[in-house]
Amino acid sequence: MSAEELFKDGNRLFRDDLYWAALLRYDQAAEAGMDTPLLHYNAGVAHYKAGQHIRARESLQKAARSPSLRQLAHYNLGLNAYAAGDSDEALKWFRSARDQGASEDIKDLARTAIAR
Repeated sequence: MSAEELFKDGNRLFRDDLYWAALLRYDQAAEAGMDTPLLHYNAGVAHYKAGQHIRARESLQKAARSPSLRQLAHYNLGLNAYAAGDSDEALKWFRSARDQGASEDIKDLARTAIAR
């Protein structure tokens, strides 16, 4: 399978809530030469869903280097930090997502998370 096919299969597995299998496919896509912000973002969210908070943070921070994914990655970094028990870090990421101003939907989600 090509890197793109492995990535697409990882996305299918993720949609089926098979996070560990999705992570395997994302790793295989990376080994096949894929190195995109979207791959890092998807892997980060899959790591978060699988309870691997350190790996989730690493992948989401890589994804956040992309201007088009920065706000969404910061919001998910907040979710990940909160799930890992670090409320201060979570607030930092939620505020960053709120203040970036790109997507009103993400800003609203971040405001709700901050209020909680």
